Amino acid sequence: MKKIAAMIALLPVCGWAQNYPFCQILDRVETPPWEVHLAYISEADVSGPAGDKFSIVRVDGGGGIGYYRTRSGDFDITGGYQLQWLTDDGGIGLPDNLAAVSINASYALRNPEGQALKLTLSPSLRNDLQEFGHGALTMPVEILGIQAFSPEVSGMIGVAFFPWYDHWFDPRFGLRIAPVDMLVIDLMYPESKIAITPVEGWDIYMGVRMDRTAEWAIDDSRDRLNMEETRAYVGLNHPVTDTLRMMYQAGVAFNREVNFKKHQSDMDVDDSVFVRVGIGGPL
Repeated sequence: MKKIAAMIALLPVCGWAQNYPFCQILDRVETPPWEVHLAYISEADVSGPAGDKFSIVRVDGGGGIGYYRTRSGDFDITGGYQLQWLTDDGGIGLPDNLAAVSINASYALRNPEGQALKLTLSPSLRNDLQEFGHGALTMPVEILGIQAFSPEVSGMIGVAFFPWYDHWFDPRFGLRIAPVDMLVIDLMYPESKIAITPVEGWDIYMGVRMDRTAEWAIDDSRDRLNMEETRAYVGLNHPVTDTLRMMYQAGVAFNREVNFKKHQSDMDVDDSVFVRVGIGGPL
């Protein structure tokens, strides 16, 4: 099936044979080799006497740079980017735009008992386009302990660190269960999801994601901007040709907050609906 790590055959692979069992978390491919998305987050009010409405147009994407399998584990390099345009300043001086570029390098040290230790380094630039790169370099680090209990069930526990962020620590934990190949259930933090593949190449899914670590350096007195939210969504992916697939997603963003470092407390933002359309390479 497309979800299995057959994609490895398309990427650089060292010549050693696999000597560890299949892991749902490490070996099941969830994203295409490359993708680009366009999203719209509807207008919402910022709380407080000065608060006003704003909406967001977002373009994001990325893809694989290299994948290498060694005798003891897997080395993976990917890249990503995100551009956002805010239609107004929300009455609190939000910037006109935000940008982020990252490289994600991970190594999963594995053993024949199905255990793995995965380390990911993600050097990133995150700030507004006018001053992009100025004071914006950060190095998030994620450390995961992973166990493949069986070919159908894997679990993980770990932590992510975000140096220089207001929210510098975020846990990672959960289970991935695939009782049959057409059904995958993620009971995880920060994202839980149920995905069904009724026909080869088609995915129908729903999920919830909590994002507490979306932060940018702003080159003025605000210093840093942090936006938090939780998203509930449904989506559909399907092939267009042998080399392209379309991706659609819609949902609600809630529990939203925005924070400038100079303020004493977070400011609530009203709930918004969002739509997201993307295109990517095949799995």
